[in-house]
Amino acid sequence: MEFGSLLIPLGLVPSMFILYFMVGRYEGKFREKNILLAFVIGFILGLFIYLIEMGNIPVGKKIYLFDIFIIAAAFSFLEQTAKLMVLNARFLKDDALPLYGVAIGAGYASTFAPIFIRSIEVSLYGIAIAIIPVLVLLLTCYSAILIAIGIKKDKKAIQFFYAYIFSFIVWILLLLLFNFKYQPLQFSLLFIAIFALTAFAVYHAYYKLLPFSMLRRQELKKIL
Repeated sequence: MEFGSLLIPLGLVPSMFILYFMVGRYEGKFREKNILLAFVIGFILGLFIYLIEMGNIPVGKKIYLFDIFIIAAAFSFLEQTAKLMVLNARFLKDDALPLYGVAIGAGYASTFAPIFIRSIEVSLYGIAIAIIPVLVLLLTCYSAILIAIGIKKDKKAIQFFYAYIFSFIVWILLLLLFNFKYQPLQFSLLFIAIFALTAFAVYHAYYKLLPFSMLRRQELKKIL
């Protein structure tokens, strides 16, 4: 049974949970309509890009290192550019833009994450395989937050660069994981690396980026 194929509809469940976890404490500081709209747009965008990327990853074949770098560079640029275009839309430009970034990322990754595991059957690695889409979801939200903060703070170029480099690293790790799915040691080490990167991203976004970026000017002046 193809485990990855089951996660496309199920991807909405962890996406909604993560969205609530990340933005719930800011209730009253964002427009619910915009959160929902951003999530739906992210979902549609993710489905479109998922179909493009799914057709360009050689399933069941070893991916050479040079190809991994090319794929990672191209897909990272495509994804971050798409997020930038959506988040730069006029109807999302208010003080809650970083939260809309979370919504875009959550909706986007709910269809996108299974691309890495669609060819892996349920096995001894089932637990790790089931966790990977959730990690990808969190990592995608993080890069969207970086871009949203860049737009809000008028630092689009540098924040886009950070998001691109972050996404590039994530893609390399995931494609290597895809390559070594039947080699327990390499698979385990790569999974640990991805898990650690996700832990950093969640901590940095939840405790550093979002709280600071959601402060009003008066609150910032008090801190500074």
